[in-house]
Amino acid sequence: MGYVMDDTGQCTEKIPEYGRALPLTGQRRLLNPGSVGQPRDRNPEAAYALLDEAASTWEARRVVYPIADTQTQMRAAQLPAR
Repeated sequence: MGYVMDDTGQCTEKIPEYGRALPLTGQRRLLNPGSVGQPRDRNPEAAYALLDEAASTWEARRVVYPIADTQTQMRAAQLPAR
């Protein structure tokens, strides 16, 4: 998820295209690649991003995350449900 602010201060949502580099132009941006667990977009894959300062790009990516394996390990470690 991201937001772009134009010269007037107006913010617009910018949904990243996963696997495609987003050029970071002169506009102000707020970028959140996501995380692992409790996905708000209902996609169970882990989300992360690569920031390439030299190329001035930001690339959102997704990878398969073994939810069932993690849950099994959490139960074995007797971690609390919440």
